[in-house]
Amino acid sequence: MQLISVDIGSTYTKGALLVLRDGQLHVQARASVPTTQDDLTTGFVQVLLALGVLEEKTQLETLAPTIPVYVSSSAKGGLSVAAVGLVPNVTMEAARLTALSAGGRVSRVFSYLLTAADIELLEQNPPDIILLSGGTDGGNERYVRQNARRLAASTVPSCIVYAGNRQAAEDVERCLRGKPFTVTENILPALDCLNPEPARQVIRELFLQRIVQGKGLERLIRVLRHDPLPTPLAILEFVKILHKHGTDLEDFCLVDVGGATTDYYSALCHPLPGPETVYRGIPEPRIKRTVEGDLGLRVSACSVLDAAGPSLEADVAHAGHRMESLQAYARHVEAAPGHLAACADEACYDRLLFSTCVSIATQRHAGRLRSVYTADGERHVQTGRDLRHVRRIVLTGGYAAHMNLDHCIPAMATVPVDDTGSSILAPRSPVCWIDRDHLVPLAANVAAAHPEAATRLVHDNLVRTRAATVHPHEHPRTSP
Repeated sequence: MQLISVDIGSTYTKGALLVLRDGQLHVQARASVPTTQDDLTTGFVQVLLALGVLEEKTQLETLAPTIPVYVSSSAKGGLSVAAVGLVPNVTMEAARLTALSAGGRVSRVFSYLLTAADIELLEQNPPDIILLSGGTDGGNERYVRQNARRLAASTVPSCIVYAGNRQAAEDVERCLRGKPFTVTENILPALDCLNPEPARQVIRELFLQRIVQGKGLERLIRVLRHDPLPTPLAILEFVKILHKHGTDLEDFCLVDVGGATTDYYSALCHPLPGPETVYRGIPEPRIKRTVEGDLGLRVSACSVLDAAGPSLEADVAHAGHRMESLQAYARHVEAAPGHLAACADEACYDRLLFSTCVSIATQRHAGRLRSVYTADGERHVQTGRDLRHVRRIVLTGGYAAHMNLDHCIPAMATVPVDDTGSSILAPRSPVCWIDRDHLVPLAANVAAAHPEAATRLVHDNLVRTRAATVHPHEHPRTSP
């Protein structure tokens, strides 16, 4: 049985012709072309031609694929979502996690009441979707009502999804009548109950209904008779499948380093601490995704250096280079994102940028642990995710597939504490594995239909790096 998987990325459209035989998937052909931004279907057809499954001059509308076709898309930089919540570490964090788990890229977060300056920011740079939340069911209603009134009086054209206190839902709906608006279940009906799935589904439907319009994907949907998935959502669902079916992947992290952003996924069997530690914040899910919009190897290269701080100079010196040369290279690739390393020095600069993206993203994804002193003595308080026992980090993305990461200096080092003195709960001594042929997004497309075969395909494609990971205390780095 043959299958076709295509991922329409913001830079490249990638595809593979897969063969399912005896329960295993094999790659029969691969193709990659620059994404055609004006009409995404042009690149899609070019990939099918390169895979040898179409004849020349075939028109999309006459396409009648006899082979099942699975498609995902992160074109136009992904789905941007502004998350509006109430208390920063409760409902606002729940809104942010919901947007990320739906495959969105969180462009801004707001807590409490939206100010005039907040509204101006949304009007000047409107996201695709505003996820409006706040208040547990039976809790605070005033903030979401007032925020709804301010959004109603604004010129913000974004789709608004209300997923807050259900007692205020009718008033919010009346207030936002005339705006593109949808109401769904509260993402945090109680402080100990995270309910992201209804809002996730609404966000995905809006992606399909509104975001793909004008890019040609609506034509592709008519031909294929099924919807594409947002690529980050497809990968998130695949991480769940890897967590369930993957050998040695019970607890792991998957890091997708791109030209503009770094997507970080983690899967944990036991995301909450034991009774000896006090946990603060909303419950941690088993599978979690975060996106670092300032960490990338091309469009965000200069901001990587800003986030790393002065301690990166030690890494550059250890590699035998000068910081000024790396800064000049970052400016060059930021201005010319299509540039590929042309010499050994540039390849080294790419590895330095890559390892810095991974290490900083790891520190941001990980939780924190701090000590407090009570009448009963010292207690440990944890916020966020404990990754200390994670032993495997999977590195994916086009750059990871073509970069010699054995010589990364340092090898994804992280610091033990942040600038507040709290311990960073990052992996202690993980081993890094590379998605050698960049199969993760293509396998993710078919994973829902063939979970075990897709898992095995990626698992067999992973290559362990020879570089030893650096323990936090061996190579300190300034916390972002």
